[in-house]
Amino acid sequence: MLCKLLYDVVPEKFHRPVIFSYGGRHMPREHKRSTGCVCNGIIYLNLRSMAFYGRHQYASQIAGIWREMLRVGFHEFGHVATERKWKGVTQKEYENCHNTHRRIERDAEKEAEAWILKILSCNGRLYQPDFLGVVDIIRRRHEQPLREVPRGSYFADRLQSYRCQITGGQLSLSDVAVNLHIKSYEKKLQIYGFIHKIADDLARVHVDSAGRSHHFWVWGDLPIIAQRLESSSKFERLRKEEEEYRENLKQQHVLLDMYDQRSGRQEGRGRPIQSPSL
Repeated sequence: MLCKLLYDVVPEKFHRPVIFSYGGRHMPREHKRSTGCVCNGIIYLNLRSMAFYGRHQYASQIAGIWREMLRVGFHEFGHVATERKWKGVTQKEYENCHNTHRRIERDAEKEAEAWILKILSCNGRLYQPDFLGVVDIIRRRHEQPLREVPRGSYFADRLQSYRCQITGGQLSLSDVAVNLHIKSYEKKLQIYGFIHKIADDLARVHVDSAGRSHHFWVWGDLPIIAQRLESSSKFERLRKEEEEYRENLKQQHVLLDMYDQRSGRQEGRGRPIQSPSL
Protein backbone atom coordinates (compact mmCIF):
# COMPACT_ATOMS: atom_id res chain seq x y z
CA MET A 1 0.00 0.00 0.00
CA LEU A 2 2.74 2.47 0.97
CA CYS A 3 4.87 1.76 -2.10
CA LYS A 4 1.88 2.11 -4.46
CA LEU A 5 0.84 5.38 -2.82
CA LEU A 6 4.36 6.81 -3.15
CA TYR A 7 4.57 5.97 -6.84
CA ASP A 8 1.03 7.17 -7.57
CA VAL A 9 1.58 10.62 -6.04
CA VAL A 10 5.21 11.39 -6.95
CA PRO A 11 5.67 12.50 -10.60
CA GLU A 12 7.09 9.78 -12.82
CA LYS A 13 10.28 11.72 -13.59
CA PHE A 14 11.26 11.46 -9.90
CA HIS A 15 10.61 7.72 -9.60
CA ARG A 16 13.45 5.69 -8.11
CA PRO A 17 13.68 2.07 -6.87
CA VAL A 18 12.57 1.70 -3.23
CA ILE A 19 14.00 -0.91 -0.87
CA PHE A 20 12.13 -1.52 2.39
CA SER A 21 14.25 -2.64 5.31
CA TYR A 22 13.40 -3.70 8.85
CA GLY A 23 16.07 -2.87 11.42
CA GLY A 24 18.61 -1.58 8.89
CA ARG A 25 19.12 -4.75 6.88
CA HIS A 26 20.15 -4.19 3.25
CA MET A 27 20.70 -0.48 3.98
CA PRO A 28 24.06 1.32 3.56
CA ARG A 29 26.17 0.83 6.67
CA GLU A 30 26.34 4.52 7.57
CA HIS A 31 22.50 4.81 7.44
CA LYS A 32 21.47 1.65 9.28
CA ARG A 33 19.93 3.59 12.20
CA SER A 34 18.20 6.26 10.10
CA THR A 35 14.57 6.21 9.00
CA GLY A 36 15.49 6.52 5.34
CA CYS A 37 18.10 7.65 2.86
CA VAL A 38 18.88 8.05 -0.85
CA CYS A 39 22.06 6.30 -1.95
CA ASN A 40 23.28 5.65 -5.51
CA GLY A 41 19.87 6.43 -6.99
CA ILE A 42 18.04 4.01 -4.66
CA ILE A 43 15.67 5.01 -1.84
CA TYR A 44 15.96 2.98 1.38
CA LEU A 45 13.21 3.07 4.02
CA ASN A 46 13.72 1.59 7.49
CA LEU A 47 10.31 0.38 8.71
CA ARG A 48 11.53 -0.33 12.23
CA SER A 49 12.86 3.20 12.78
CA MET A 50 9.73 4.76 11.30
CA ALA A 51 7.55 2.67 13.62
CA PHE A 52 9.70 3.65 16.62
CA TYR A 53 9.49 7.40 15.94
CA GLY A 54 5.85 7.41 14.85
CA ARG A 55 4.12 5.27 17.47
CA HIS A 56 4.08 7.86 20.28
CA GLN A 57 3.44 11.01 18.23
CA TYR A 58 -0.36 10.82 18.20
CA ALA A 59 -3.20 9.24 20.15
CA SER A 60 -3.51 6.42 17.64
CA GLN A 61 -0.30 4.39 17.30
CA ILE A 62 -1.25 3.15 13.84
CA ALA A 63 -2.08 6.69 12.67
CA GLY A 64 1.25 7.98 13.97
CA ILE A 65 3.24 5.18 12.32
CA TRP A 66 1.40 5.58 9.01
CA ARG A 67 1.90 9.38 9.04
CA GLU A 68 5.61 8.89 9.74
CA MET A 69 5.87 6.35 6.90
CA LEU A 70 4.32 8.81 4.48
CA ARG A 71 6.47 11.69 5.72
CA VAL A 72 9.75 9.77 5.46
CA GLY A 73 8.89 8.17 2.12
CA PHE A 74 7.90 11.46 0.49
CA HIS A 75 10.83 13.21 2.19
CA GLU A 76 13.30 10.91 0.44
CA PHE A 77 11.52 11.44 -2.88
CA GLY A 78 11.75 15.16 -2.06
CA HIS A 79 15.54 14.81 -2.06
CA VAL A 80 15.29 13.30 -5.54
CA ALA A 81 13.06 16.18 -6.69
CA THR A 82 15.49 18.84 -5.37
CA GLU A 83 18.80 17.11 -6.20
CA ARG A 84 19.36 19.30 -9.28
CA LYS A 85 19.07 22.44 -7.13
CA TRP A 86 21.78 21.18 -4.73
CA LYS A 87 23.89 19.37 -7.30
CA GLY A 88 27.03 21.39 -6.46
CA VAL A 89 26.97 20.52 -2.74
CA THR A 90 29.45 17.82 -1.75
CA GLN A 91 28.78 15.15 0.85
CA LYS A 92 31.32 16.78 3.18
CA GLU A 93 29.55 20.15 2.98
CA TYR A 94 26.19 18.47 3.59
CA GLU A 95 27.48 16.71 6.72
CA ASN A 96 29.58 19.53 8.20
CA CYS A 97 27.80 22.76 7.27
CA HIS A 98 24.75 23.14 9.45
CA ASN A 99 23.04 25.84 7.36
CA THR A 100 23.43 23.90 4.10
CA HIS A 101 22.17 20.70 5.72
CA ARG A 102 19.16 22.50 7.16
CA ARG A 103 18.19 24.12 3.85
CA ILE A 104 18.47 20.86 1.89
CA GLU A 105 16.34 19.03 4.44
CA ARG A 106 13.83 21.87 4.53
CA ASP A 107 13.37 21.79 0.75
CA ALA A 108 12.81 18.02 0.82
CA GLU A 109 10.32 18.42 3.67
CA LYS A 110 8.37 21.06 1.71
CA GLU A 111 8.02 18.67 -1.22
CA ALA A 112 6.88 15.92 1.17
CA GLU A 113 4.23 18.11 2.80
CA ALA A 114 2.90 19.20 -0.60
CA TRP A 115 2.47 15.57 -1.68
CA ILE A 116 0.80 14.64 1.63
CA LEU A 117 -1.64 17.54 1.20
CA LYS A 118 -2.43 16.21 -2.25
CA ILE A 119 -3.41 12.86 -0.70
CA LEU A 120 -5.39 14.65 2.03
CA SER A 121 -7.49 16.40 -0.62
CA CYS A 122 -8.59 12.96 -1.86
CA ASN A 123 -8.93 11.05 1.41
CA GLY A 124 -9.31 12.47 4.92
CA ARG A 125 -7.62 9.44 6.52
CA LEU A 126 -4.58 9.57 4.20
CA TYR A 127 -5.60 6.10 2.95
CA GLN A 128 -4.48 4.62 6.27
CA PRO A 129 -4.87 0.82 6.14
CA ASP A 130 -6.21 -1.24 9.04
CA PHE A 131 -3.08 -3.40 9.05
CA LEU A 132 0.53 -2.26 8.56
CA GLY A 133 2.01 -5.59 7.53
CA VAL A 134 5.30 -6.64 9.14
CA VAL A 135 5.30 -3.55 11.38
CA ASP A 136 2.01 -4.60 13.01
CA ILE A 137 3.03 -8.27 13.19
CA ILE A 138 6.20 -7.52 15.16
CA ARG A 139 4.60 -4.75 17.22
CA ARG A 140 1.76 -7.01 18.37
CA ARG A 141 4.16 -9.89 19.03
CA HIS A 142 5.97 -7.83 21.68
CA GLU A 143 2.93 -6.06 23.17
CA GLN A 144 1.04 -7.32 26.18
CA PRO A 145 -2.73 -7.70 25.91
CA LEU A 146 -4.42 -4.51 27.11
CA ARG A 147 -6.07 -6.23 30.08
CA GLU A 148 -2.64 -7.34 31.37
CA VAL A 149 -0.93 -3.95 31.09
CA PRO A 150 -0.30 -2.35 34.53
CA ARG A 151 -1.93 1.01 35.18
CA GLY A 152 0.21 4.01 34.29
CA SER A 153 1.13 6.28 31.40
CA TYR A 154 1.80 3.36 29.06
CA PHE A 155 -1.63 1.91 29.81
CA ALA A 156 -3.22 5.29 29.10
CA ASP A 157 -1.48 5.47 25.72
CA ARG A 158 -2.58 1.95 24.80
CA LEU A 159 -6.15 2.68 25.89
CA GLN A 160 -6.23 5.89 23.84
CA SER A 161 -4.94 4.04 20.80
CA TYR A 162 -7.59 1.34 21.29
CA ARG A 163 -10.35 3.95 21.45
CA CYS A 164 -9.10 5.48 18.19
CA GLN A 165 -9.08 2.07 16.56
CA ILE A 166 -12.68 1.19 17.42
CA THR A 167 -14.06 4.65 16.51
CA GLY A 168 -11.99 5.16 13.34
CA GLY A 169 -10.38 8.31 14.73
CA GLN A 170 -6.74 9.31 14.35
CA LEU A 171 -6.18 12.46 16.44
CA SER A 172 -7.06 13.33 20.02
CA LEU A 173 -7.88 16.80 21.31
CA SER A 174 -4.26 17.54 22.17
CA ASP A 175 -3.11 16.26 18.75
CA VAL A 176 -5.46 18.71 17.04
CA ALA A 177 -4.09 21.58 19.14
CA VAL A 178 -0.49 20.66 18.28
CA ASN A 179 -1.29 20.42 14.55
CA LEU A 180 -2.83 23.88 14.75
CA HIS A 181 0.63 25.04 15.95
CA ILE A 182 -0.49 25.81 19.51
CA LYS A 183 2.41 24.17 21.34
CA SER A 184 2.47 26.03 24.64
CA TYR A 185 0.67 23.99 27.31
CA GLU A 186 -1.17 26.98 28.76
CA LYS A 187 -2.44 28.08 25.35
CA LYS A 188 -3.55 24.56 24.50
CA LEU A 189 -5.74 24.54 27.61
CA GLN A 190 -7.40 27.74 26.40
CA ILE A 191 -8.04 26.37 22.93
CA TYR A 192 -9.49 23.02 24.07
CA GLY A 193 -12.83 24.69 24.77
CA PHE A 194 -12.84 26.33 21.34
CA ILE A 195 -12.25 23.00 19.58
CA HIS A 196 -15.03 21.26 21.51
CA LYS A 197 -17.38 24.13 20.78
CA ILE A 198 -16.91 24.26 17.01
CA ALA A 199 -15.74 20.75 16.03
CA ASP A 200 -17.73 18.25 18.09
CA ASP A 201 -19.97 17.63 15.07
CA LEU A 202 -16.92 16.30 13.18
CA ALA A 203 -15.65 14.06 15.97
CA ARG A 204 -15.80 10.29 16.36
CA VAL A 205 -17.07 9.80 19.92
CA HIS A 206 -16.29 6.91 22.23
CA VAL A 207 -18.26 6.60 25.49
CA ASP A 208 -16.41 4.57 28.11
CA SER A 209 -17.92 2.41 30.87
CA ALA A 210 -18.06 5.40 33.22
CA GLY A 211 -20.15 7.41 30.74
CA ARG A 212 -17.32 9.81 29.75
CA SER A 213 -17.14 10.91 26.11
CA HIS A 214 -13.79 10.83 24.29
CA HIS A 215 -13.62 12.74 20.99
CA PHE A 216 -11.31 11.88 18.09
CA TRP A 217 -10.78 13.44 14.69
CA VAL A 218 -9.09 12.48 11.40
CA TRP A 219 -6.52 14.38 9.35
CA GLY A 220 -9.14 15.67 6.95
CA ASP A 221 -10.93 17.48 9.80
CA LEU A 222 -7.96 19.75 10.54
CA PRO A 223 -8.48 22.22 7.64
CA ILE A 224 -12.19 22.51 8.55
CA ILE A 225 -11.39 23.13 12.23
CA ALA A 226 -8.74 25.71 11.30
CA GLN A 227 -11.20 27.50 9.03
CA ARG A 228 -13.81 27.64 11.79
CA LEU A 229 -11.27 28.92 14.30
CA GLU A 230 -10.37 31.80 11.98
CA SER A 231 -13.58 33.55 13.00
CA SER A 232 -12.57 33.53 16.67
CA SER A 233 -10.78 36.68 17.88
CA LYS A 234 -9.32 34.82 20.87
CA PHE A 235 -7.75 32.20 18.62
CA GLU A 236 -6.31 34.96 16.41
CA ARG A 237 -4.68 36.50 19.49
CA LEU A 238 -3.22 33.15 20.55
CA ARG A 239 -1.85 32.55 17.08
CA LYS A 240 -0.17 35.96 16.99
CA GLU A 241 1.46 35.25 20.35
CA GLU A 242 2.69 31.90 19.01
CA GLU A 243 4.10 33.58 15.88
CA GLU A 244 5.94 36.14 18.03
CA TYR A 245 7.43 33.32 20.08
CA ARG A 246 8.53 31.46 16.93
CA GLU A 247 10.11 34.62 15.50
CA ASN A 248 11.97 35.16 18.76
CA LEU A 249 13.14 31.53 18.64
CA LYS A 250 14.35 31.99 15.04
CA GLN A 251 16.42 35.01 16.10
CA GLN A 252 17.97 32.93 18.87
CA HIS A 253 18.98 30.29 16.28
CA VAL A 254 20.54 32.95 14.02
CA LEU A 255 22.62 34.28 16.90
CA LEU A 256 23.74 30.76 17.82
CA ASP A 257 24.72 30.06 14.20
CA MET A 258 26.79 33.25 14.13
CA TYR A 259 28.47 32.21 17.36
CA ASP A 260 29.28 28.78 15.91
CA GLN A 261 30.88 30.35 12.83
CA ARG A 262 32.98 32.81 14.86
CA SER A 263 34.20 30.13 17.25
CA GLY A 264 35.01 27.73 14.41
CA ARG A 265 32.57 25.08 15.57
CA GLN A 266 30.57 23.01 13.10
CA GLU A 267 28.00 21.61 15.50
CA GLY A 268 24.35 22.50 15.22
CA ARG A 269 22.37 24.94 17.26
CA GLY A 270 22.64 25.11 21.00
CA ARG A 271 19.75 25.15 23.41
CA PRO A 272 17.33 28.02 22.64
CA ILE A 273 16.10 30.30 25.39
CA GLN A 274 12.77 29.03 26.68
CA SER A 275 9.61 31.08 26.37
CA PRO A 276 8.24 32.35 29.70
CA SER A 277 4.85 30.78 28.85
CA LEU A 278 6.27 27.26 28.50
